[in-house]
Amino acid sequence: MSDFVQFPLNVYLDQGKDAFTGFDGATSKFTLPNALAMMWFAQLAYEVDTTGHGRDAAEAKIDTIRNAWKFDSVSTFRQEDVAVRKIFNTTGLVGQRRDAIVLAFAGTDPFIWQTVATDAAFRIGAKNTHEGFQRAFEAVAPLDGDSVLGGPVGEAVARSRSTGLPLFVTGHSLGAALAILAADAAVTSKVPPRAVYGFGTPRPGGATFQARYNAALGDVTYRLVHGRDVVARVPMFPGYLNVGRMLRCDSNTKFDGGKLSTTVTDDSQFAEFAVDELKNLLRGKDLLTFLDRFFASREGLTKRLLASIQEPGFGPLANWFRLLPPPIREHLEDRYIAALTPNAITIPHLDGSLD
Repeated sequence: MSDFVQFPLNVYLDQGKDAFTGFDGATSKFTLPNALAMMWFAQLAYEVDTTGHGRDAAEAKIDTIRNAWKFDSVSTFRQEDVAVRKIFNTTGLVGQRRDAIVLAFAGTDPFIWQTVATDAAFRIGAKNTHEGFQRAFEAVAPLDGDSVLGGPVGEAVARSRSTGLPLFVTGHSLGAALAILAADAAVTSKVPPRAVYGFGTPRPGGATFQARYNAALGDVTYRLVHGRDVVARVPMFPGYLNVGRMLRCDSNTKFDGGKLSTTVTDDSQFAEFAVDELKNLLRGKDLLTFLDRFFASREGLTKRLLASIQEPGFGPLANWFRLLPPPIREHLEDRYIAALTPNAITIPHLDGSLD
């Protein structure tokens, strides 16, 4: 993947070194330590590179992190195609440690155009799922006959079955939608995941898919939404629904596990929210609100200015992230990690509050 979504190695070894310290593979219940571990592993899926010298460097990086997180093995996968009505770049990891098998998918990378094309193929298909997501998923989960899963997804399911280790499935953005499709396929293969964690998850399909999925996995599928993350509210087209249980936090605050929804929900009201956010973005409302507040008083001008600047990200493009509109900036992986990490720094809002 590209610099837009990758983290430098030192970030993993510093901020992410304890990612799996509190992980409990024995529980299907939502826990913040498990959510943090799954978000870090979903982030690691973005580090996969299968091209030339980049592949060697990526594999060395992933292996270093594997050791730090005490995984016995981590294998990478990437399948891509650019045929007509068959455009995808599906990337991820299968990891094994003493207490779990973890399957993770990378999400949309704006510098990998095939992932953007996958998102754009938003028609609901024959399987009552998003056509682009479905094609991207099936590329790494081919069926042998009518029921036996192949590819990397089949590998993860087979490992869980043969070892008796529970299967966890995770992903961020597009990767979270693929994780849901993978979890659904694992149920069909009679190896239901112990838990599914999605971060900034777009809606994967329609009512038929939602009903089947929630009947099997709704109670153990955890869909986290950070602040104004617009991706967690799309596609906004009629017929699309969410799955699983939602946990949302406000912008630049921490997730509170006690606020996890008690029942599965489609959060259809978020569609209106997303439309309003896009309208505000087009009108420049966030900028105008800041200017109004900035010039309303001459007191604390420096504080107001600093409060208006978004936090940078990681890597070569770090400072450019400050310029992204909040509904996009709040979708990026580091914002989810910060919202799940107890000691991460929060950035106040324009009025100096944290809410």
